[in-house]
Amino acid sequence: MKNITRKSLLELPKREWDKTSFYDMIIIFNSKHKHRSGYAIMNIVGFYYEQGKEKFELIASACDACDSINWKLNKLPLHNDMLYPSGLIRFFTEDCKFKIGSVFTSIEIELIKKK
Repeated sequence: MKNITRKSLLELPKREWDKTSFYDMIIIFNSKHKHRSGYAIMNIVGFYYEQGKEKFELIASACDACDSINWKLNKLPLHNDMLYPSGLIRFFTEDCKFKIGSVFTSIEIELIKKK
């Protein structure tokens, strides 16, 4: 996993656009292309196990023009987009606050509905 490169991710088999899939992990990275919205287009790669073997597939790429992701968390809305040209991922919500506690090697971020 540590030897994965941007180039190797872009060479992965591409998933059908209308397929629904389940992944153990996703990787999101900047396509270095700009969407007409003004945000960067994101490349998304999914990782899963099939018969005990690691499998990766390219879910979205520059040609698919994915410029935002809408997260579904505890039935609360979470969105993100990617700033262009920096490739920084921005998470935002209109209805919630981000609750963040102690920071260790992992961090818990909880969405709390605004009152």
